Amino acid sequence: MVLRPRLYEPEPDLAKVALGRILDPIGVEHLRASVNTIDTDRRVVVAGGEEIGYDRLVLAAGSALVRPRHLPGKERLFDIDTLEAARRLADHLRGRENYSVVVVGAGFTGLEAATELAAHGRVPVDRRLRALPEVFVAGDTAAAPFDAEHTVMQACQHATPMGKVAGYNAAADLLGIPPRDFTPGPYVTCLDLGDAGGIFTRGWDRRVMAVGTDGKDIKQRINRAIHPPVDDASKILAAADRVHIELPFFPRTEEATTPEA
Repeated sequence: MVLRPRLYEPEPDLAKVALGRILDPIGVEHLRASVNTIDTDRRVVVAGGEEIGYDRLVLAAGSALVRPRHLPGKERLFDIDTLEAARRLADHLRGRENYSVVVVGAGFTGLEAATELAAHGRVPVDRRLRALPEVFVAGDTAAAPFDAEHTVMQACQHATPMGKVAGYNAAADLLGIPPRDFTPGPYVTCLDLGDAGGIFTRGWDRRVMAVGTDGKDIKQRINRAIHPPVDDASKILAAADRVHIELPFFPRTEEATTPEA
């Protein structure tokens, strides 16, 4: 498993987590294969040429960058959408000095334009992340309501709790117990700005809560916090049950921590 929010860091392999160390302790079978057909009428997924039946399906296919095919100079383009791509960029830069780069679409405008376009390919779900009677959807694939005005972002702060709620509700549906609503915490943004520090905001109006070294410290703490527990079944299941934080990440209060001008 790859923690994509960390792929901008100089050593992208730090974003890897061995999936077996999470699934094996809690008795979950893992099949690595490409899915080419989902037949919701027959309740069958075709993966690696094999038909796999299901009682409930959680669709969490994620998202992928669409690279330009006919752009002149495309061989000089790099991205950090996948671990392999981030490794390619890291290897290209390693040991170089006095180089220059152009970052395209890295600001909020570029990110929001990309996610808005991506929304056209997302699956609408209800507050319990159900898309069809036997299908739940989570992560970047899901267009889940945040509130009456907003749809969740394609970001780990929403994808992670969606995965937990979708998995819980799929099991709850089979066991005949009440499902959970997806109740995301306040929307936040956090950017690492290198030597300039970082910036942390909260809310759709992006109230600045921390900047500079404080902002960077928050970003680094988030990067560490998103790593899931491994090897210990009790810790893994406890983390899976933690689906909502009233005020996510840091600082924990609504008081802005930005220094006075």
